[in-house]
Amino acid sequence: MTAVTHDELLAEVDHLISVLTDSFGVEVLRKVVELHRPVGRYCFSCVGENANGVLYPCPTIEVIEKGLL
Repeated sequence: MTAVTHDELLAEVDHLISVLTDSFGVEVLRKVVELHRPVGRYCFSCVGENANGVLYPCPTIEVIEKGLL
């Protein structure tokens, strides 16, 4: 699988929001992707879970990417 940028992943989520009729779940998914954003080499949301930080893409983003792309 080719790596995607955070912005590309958000664009894919936005596309799903515009296509799906039940957008509540997709909007929640977008919020999760927004929270798990890269800060340097690390995931913004996962830094607190591990004193050394979690490299981006974190496991959360990897699962979302596999499901969408």
